[in-house]
Amino acid sequence: MTAIFQQGFALVVGVGADLPNTIDDAKGLANILKDEGRCAYPTNQVSLLVSEAAIRENILSGLDNLA
Repeated sequence: MTAIFQQGFALVVGVGADLPNTIDDAKGLANILKDEGRCAYPTNQVSLLVSEAAIRENILSGLDNLA
């Protein structure tokens, strides 16, 4: 088992709309970051915003949480 990367925080955004692959890419990246055998970010420190949730207000709030 890999040690958890306690310093790891991420906000992953997949807008979708005319770029539908960005949603799958964002979900995949978030899963890789949380995977204990790869990056091992704590699950509660990886935020994912896709589709309708990927709006300006939520993105700015997510960035504030990272700060």
